[in-house]
Amino acid sequence: MTPPVTILTGCAYTELLLLPSNSVDCIITSPPYWGLRDYGIEPSDWPACSYIPMPGLEPIHVPAETSCLGLETTLHAFLAHLTLIFTECRRVLKPTGSAWVNMGDGYASNAGGYDSNGSRGGSSESTRGAGTIAAVVKDKHRMSKLDGLKPKDLIGQPWRVAFALQASGWYLRQDNIWHKPNPMPESIRDRATKSHEYVFHLTKSERYYFDIEAWKEKASGNTHARRASNSFKMPDGWDTSKGGHGSFHKAGREKGKPASATAGVKNNSSMDAALSIMPTSANKRSVWTVSTVAYSEAHYATYPPKLITPPLLASTSAYGCCADCGAPWQREVIKTDTPDPSHKGSRFDSGKTAERPAYGIDTVQKGARFLKTVGDWHPTCTCEGGNLTRPVVLDIFGGSGTTAQVALENGRHAILIERGPHNVELIHKRLAPFLSAPVLHLA
Repeated sequence: MTPPVTILTGCAYTELLLLPSNSVDCIITSPPYWGLRDYGIEPSDWPACSYIPMPGLEPIHVPAETSCLGLETTLHAFLAHLTLIFTECRRVLKPTGSAWVNMGDGYASNAGGYDSNGSRGGSSESTRGAGTIAAVVKDKHRMSKLDGLKPKDLIGQPWRVAFALQASGWYLRQDNIWHKPNPMPESIRDRATKSHEYVFHLTKSERYYFDIEAWKEKASGNTHARRASNSFKMPDGWDTSKGGHGSFHKAGREKGKPASATAGVKNNSSMDAALSIMPTSANKRSVWTVSTVAYSEAHYATYPPKLITPPLLASTSAYGCCADCGAPWQREVIKTDTPDPSHKGSRFDSGKTAERPAYGIDTVQKGARFLKTVGDWHPTCTCEGGNLTRPVVLDIFGGSGTTAQVALENGRHAILIERGPHNVELIHKRLAPFLSAPVLHLA
């Protein structure tokens, strides 16, 4: 029986080599950002390797070196090493699995080193904390020349990483924006303060497991509420009088101009058919507003649990996986013919929309909502054993154990890879309340 949490202590690349292929259901992680921070861990011996910076381009070769990930002497070496690591991640991920990679960015500094705000030795807004690598790399000016970066250039490392992984075989499915409503202040006067990072969604296969019901968010109760929440303000000169419909279409709606019979009208059978069963939930959008959360035990910032909970729930089966082949079980969603008595409907029978007959339209969408139920879970394989195991979530840069905590809180197992002994101690302390025994399994 596998333990709820397994910690592998060592370099991410070498520890991944120990894991069997097609053994984890989901990867959620935040790699070190290049040139931003020295974590005080022992360097690794990297082999000579290469990476393709973007599909269709020629590979870039980097020599063997001894360094910590994120503290390489060139950006190309960092990207090559990270691609090497994620090649192994792709091997251990199940064909149905997803990887979610959080990346922030930084700037080339005036000194030739790199920091987060484009100034010499400036403060960091990144989740990985403050600091530059001036003390680690002696020949700082050589760095910017080798990488082709000018002082104050935005490095663009999130997209460089995403394109390199795409070129290595990953499917790049989505660039989700982590919007931070409480960003770290920056003492800059010639650009905007950064308040976002990326969470890239990558998959091993074209078709993969995705629990859309776990991913969805609650929809607004009616059309008017959705419209009000948009806070849409009409431009000057638009006709917003009753029946004008100017709040949606400008064509034929400027004051003094006659409106055509159907201009701006949400007409017709296609609209009515689409709303025959009114939705009570909406697909999660690609901009996620999540406040940063302090973790007092760590000397660097960590991503908040709320940021990674939706990806974890959507990418792993809440019911479990086949113990024989590892295939996840999938839920069946059924739309019923039973109206939802608690819902007011679409409200298309009031307001301006109710006047559609005046424009020659003889139907008004009442839009009662219908109940939707989740049916039985069923296997996605043909195995006959019927035994189940819990999904496994992997974080190759375990940090303080946020990913494992979210996994345990939601009934999943976790594997963490962490190089720093101080972080391993934090993981033990953080996860003890979620485990039946205070001692974790160490491999």
